Amino acid sequence: MNTCLQQGQAAVAAKNLPLALACFQRALAEQPRDALANASLGQALCWDERPAEGLPFLREAGRLLLKSAQKSGNPAEALQLCDQLIYWRDFAAAADLCRKIAKNHPREARAFQLLALAELRQNHATQALHAARQAQRLLPRSALLNILLASLEAANGLRQEARQRLEAWEQEPGLSVEEYFRIHRELAALYDKQGAYDQVFPQLRAAAGLAPALPALKGMDKTLVPRRLTAQQNEIDPELLNRWRGAEFPANCPAPVFLMGFMRTGTTLTQQVLAAHGDIIVADEPDILAKTGDELHRLHPGLPRAQQLQMLTWPQVLELREYYWRNAETRFGAEIRAKRFIDKTTMNSMELDVLNVIFPDAKILFLVRDPRDVTLSCFMQIMAPTPMTVQIYNWNDAAQFYALVMQGWLKFKPLMPAASLEIRYESAVLEFENTFKQVFDFLGLTWQAQVAAFHENRSGRAINSPSFQQVTQPLYASSLGRWRHYAAEFASVAEYLQPFIDYYHY
Repeated sequence: MNTCLQQGQAAVAAKNLPLALACFQRALAEQPRDALANASLGQALCWDERPAEGLPFLREAGRLLLKSAQKSGNPAEALQLCDQLIYWRDFAAAADLCRKIAKNHPREARAFQLLALAELRQNHATQALHAARQAQRLLPRSALLNILLASLEAANGLRQEARQRLEAWEQEPGLSVEEYFRIHRELAALYDKQGAYDQVFPQLRAAAGLAPALPALKGMDKTLVPRRLTAQQNEIDPELLNRWRGAEFPANCPAPVFLMGFMRTGTTLTQQVLAAHGDIIVADEPDILAKTGDELHRLHPGLPRAQQLQMLTWPQVLELREYYWRNAETRFGAEIRAKRFIDKTTMNSMELDVLNVIFPDAKILFLVRDPRDVTLSCFMQIMAPTPMTVQIYNWNDAAQFYALVMQGWLKFKPLMPAASLEIRYESAVLEFENTFKQVFDFLGLTWQAQVAAFHENRSGRAINSPSFQQVTQPLYASSLGRWRHYAAEFASVAEYLQPFIDYYHY
């Protein structure tokens, strides 16, 4: 192996990313057609939150590994590269590479499996189903592939086929915890779609019972996020929040618009509508504000967040604003400053203290939805395990977490300098034009008729949200009031949800 590559890998192990980048750049300069050098530099650039720079190197590595696989007959490394492209959300490149691998290695089930995933994330449901069927034919006794195939059959309207497949595998002994968990969740969604409402919650409870044993959840501190939210709410200081209200900030460092809410409240729908406006750029779940909070911690380490904010000087506020914009430009390009930039990070409600101190001139769009529909949708949705999503794997926990987040929003709302507009999901669906005309008025933008066709031409576009499939469809009202099918289940969580049902008059 190239010495520079070895040094770069050692730097990665030592978590010294700048050194790793320098080493990988030298390695590539010495061997520009080396697949490992291209892949290493591409991966490091993506880790450094520069995917626009890193992905071309990953694609080139894929091309080189494809050629190597043709000679060796072993596509394992090329398939690993496909996995990386999917991880970094370059689904089109991943699909292209998978198709080429599958063509050269038609007995390689993993190629078809990854192709199905890449096609699905581009909202190519039919192509994804075709690929999953080919994978399952090659490995018919793979539980993982059968579960994937069933989910794609359901996505293509083949619900009875999906149901029969999953019910058969539900009885199969010896599966992994993850496989049983996924089967229960997929069956719950299918039963809901088929109107078999009495069978939904037994499946959800079975999945919830397995959740603590999921390897991804083991060792995760479930109390971390609630503790942070509670501390934030206890430390709210109106004077601190308004410290820089009315200050004049540099014109090249304006406040973004923040689009947020609770999970499953319609933030992705709103994002897609706003993104259809010609004067808007929307960042999809970038977490830039959270990283700005991390930078605040670097400036004042070892202190509670409220003290860190209290110690900020005017030059440091400007520094943090510029830090936010540098990160945004790195990810989305310099053109973001030429349009209205909207940061859609659903759970930025975790960062309201930082937001208001650093961006007191910001505008916030906050999504609201019937708390019962929100809790139900969260509990039914399959989400990747994180310190935030771990809160919704259990019915009672999901309701408590919703209440904690919304309690914080209602505490902050009357105290903060940032202007806010609440958008009701129900109004967005039932009174689309009136609702979004109010949104654009709030943003100081004119209504553009093309936003009503936001769902068109979404095929092929990646959306970083569990609802990526729904927002490629025209507006539909079937999700409104869905909680009524499960009304009896809400008695056990009424104490958490009722205050917000009453507040918003649902």
